[in-house]
Amino acid sequence: MSDRSDLRRWLAGIGLLCLLAGPVPAQTAAPAQERVTPQPTPEGIVVTGATARKRVPNTVADVVVGIEATGRDVASVSQPLEQRSQSLLEFLRQQGAERLRTEDVSVEPQTEDGRARIVGYSGHLSVSFRTTPQQLPVLLGGSLEHGANTIIQTVFVPRESETDATRQELAVEATKMALTQAEAVAKAANLRVTAIREINVAPEGGVVPLVRNAQSGQGPAVATAMNRTIATAAGEQELAVRVTVRAAIDR
Repeated sequence: MSDRSDLRRWLAGIGLLCLLAGPVPAQTAAPAQERVTPQPTPEGIVVTGATARKRVPNTVADVVVGIEATGRDVASVSQPLEQRSQSLLEFLRQQGAERLRTEDVSVEPQTEDGRARIVGYSGHLSVSFRTTPQQLPVLLGGSLEHGANTIIQTVFVPRESETDATRQELAVEATKMALTQAEAVAKAANLRVTAIREINVAPEGGVVPLVRNAQSGQGPAVATAMNRTIATAAGEQELAVRVTVRAAIDR
């Protein structure tokens, strides 16, 4: 019995102490640190372009000469065409002409004043070849002596390999110029070039050939007047390549 009384008194004492001390404040958890994800800075885009140019000499001549014949029947036209073309081709081969080719072979009837009656036939063929500017005067005059009676066209150009090599050099030069411009624009805005997004390379204009047409002539009389050679000047061409650069700029 005394034990129970002692227990009651001890519990009552604990309760009195709790009342005197007041309510125990609840423990507050420490706030977690806030994670800040850096947002990407919007980048700017600058587009610059540059053109590099260079003049290159014409090192070859592409030539087209023609053979024309007329007659009362097909045989009287086709026979001289055959003979003259064989003589012309043999001469050009002996002179080392390149890209020798016969084309545009035709024989057509001729009518009288638009009527249906055929009064004769006309024949034509052309021969194209490539040579050097130094050899061209001899080949033009010699072609007229060996069957051709028309110089249709003469075109002076650089060789394709020379054109390709020059355009590669110009592409590199124009690219450097365009990149320098992009860096200068970025620096002016207190920025810098961070990436190259796109580079476009395009030839500007291309090779513009020099074309010279000669007057038609007939047979040996023209060759005699030409004195076996026809003076020519190869000249040069301007090649140009344009490069456009699209660059990203940022801080």
